Amino acid sequence: MDYFTKWVEARTFAKKTTANEKEALRDIFFTHGLPEIILTNQGSEFKKELTSDCPEVRVASVDPDEDSVEAFVQLRGGQDEKVLGKVICNVERAQERQKLAYRRKMKRGIKRFIITPGMEVPHKDERKKGRPGRNMDPNWSQTTYSIVRDTSGHPATSFFDLLPLGRRYRSIKCSTTRFANSFFPSAVRSLNDHNSKY
Repeated sequence: MDYFTKWVEARTFAKKTTANEKEALRDIFFTHGLPEIILTNQGSEFKKELTSDCPEVRVASVDPDEDSVEAFVQLRGGQDEKVLGKVICNVERAQERQKLAYRRKMKRGIKRFIITPGMEVPHKDERKKGRPGRNMDPNWSQTTYSIVRDTSGHPATSFFDLLPLGRRYRSIKCSTTRFANSFFPSAVRSLNDHNSKY
């Protein structure tokens, strides 16, 4: 009996023999996996072999009295309900943390990725096609030029907009040194310093 799902599986035999009990236990193990504990009033037919073959399974002797068995069932059921309640509580807390992190990102203006019905999802290795990796130079000029030259729709080309005169790229206002030294501001400065025509 599974006290968590209240699922009961019973086997009937015309005669109680060691072979019948072993076969029944083997079938149950193959179907549902190893149990945590086996309750038996005697179990002398399979107890020795079970402890040697499956030492992780506990065999507990229970008085065949109906009241004691019912008390044990209620105790196990209470423990399982307590574990289930703890799991549900942990899941709810994790969901609240995810919601809070999502709201913070939305407040900062981070664009979220939206999947609409019928939208084709690219393969995870598709973005690597045609863009072999290589070592970058200190000012990222190689990577910058490859992004600007890529006319097939590189996702970062929108960050390199030319000014109306068409000679210099639009600079990005940076309020912190950390952002000023990041990729896109440094890439724009590199392009403007080299007077790139791409």
